[in-house]
Amino acid sequence: MLLISQANPPVFVVLGGSLTQQGNSISGILHISDSPCFDALLDDLVVSGTVAGEMLTLSTVPVRGQTITISATLPIAGGASLLNGNYTSAGSTCIAASGTFGAFLVQLLTGTFSGPITGSLTAGVTATLTQTGPDAHGFFHLSGNFAFSGSPCFTSGAIAGSSLSGIKADLVVSTNDGGQTTVSGLNTMIGLVDNLGADLTVQSGTCAGLAGSGTLMKQ
Repeated sequence: MLLISQANPPVFVVLGGSLTQQGNSISGILHISDSPCFDALLDDLVVSGTVAGEMLTLSTVPVRGQTITISATLPIAGGASLLNGNYTSAGSTCIAASGTFGAFLVQLLTGTFSGPITGSLTAGVTATLTQTGPDAHGFFHLSGNFAFSGSPCFTSGAIAGSSLSGIKADLVVSTNDGGQTTVSGLNTMIGLVDNLGADLTVQSGTCAGLAGSGTLMKQ
């Protein structure tokens, strides 16, 4: 979900999480990334809302006095994966008082993804992933394995920790040289594109300090 303020220049705020509909009621938890007013991991934006005819309204409970209210007109076709409308906010110095918003359904990162990464770390990467969740805080998680070809450091790894919110995925991979590598990913599986953008940084092990990035295509 992207909030775009009416200011000039506009201010952009990115949210991600999980929303569930039961009857006419909406509930869930969202997280705001890259904002000095919110902790992306610790601040749960608890959401409640309703669907009445073609109108959707959502509001968040206050987090240190900061609230967001969203309204949208639902598409006539059922099962739509794209929404847009307007928002208002109160109590925050990081979110403008009003603006527009757009939201889309993020596809599961379940499957096999492969492609090259380049940088100080260069390798062919194949990731076999399974997504689960959401948990009690609205985060999704990944399990699975990585295979690396042409790497001077390691040939395989297993996911030791993960956190997914919206399009953003953060992983810790334990590699077979005894080290750990972090993976910061962007799930860009929107429309006809089946990609996982990935930035890898070797935190420990044979090649500590090396880093590479690339696009892993879903197979």
